[in-house]
Amino acid sequence: MDQVGCSFPSSYLANLASAAIAHPTELIKCKLQLQSAQTDNFRKQFSGPVDVVRQTYRGQGSRGMWKGVGANFVYRTCFAAMFGGESLERRWP
Repeated sequence: MDQVGCSFPSSYLANLASAAIAHPTELIKCKLQLQSAQTDNFRKQFSGPVDVVRQTYRGQGSRGMWKGVGANFVYRTCFAAMFGGESLERRWP
């Protein structure tokens, strides 16, 4: 398989690995950002990132940190298509 033929699969796998590593961190960030966007008379649910993890594990178990990871995989697959297509485009004159 030539370099271009390897580009999409390798980009796809790299994006899946990236999603698997980054998803729990992004979930924590999103929960804290949503909380900070609430009005002043809204009681804060989380006191910080560690509290997000603690409450998520307590309420939903370990699967709670992975909710929405499927959508993250689909989102990152678009990057694989974009980078795979870019290398294919460079090959053509």
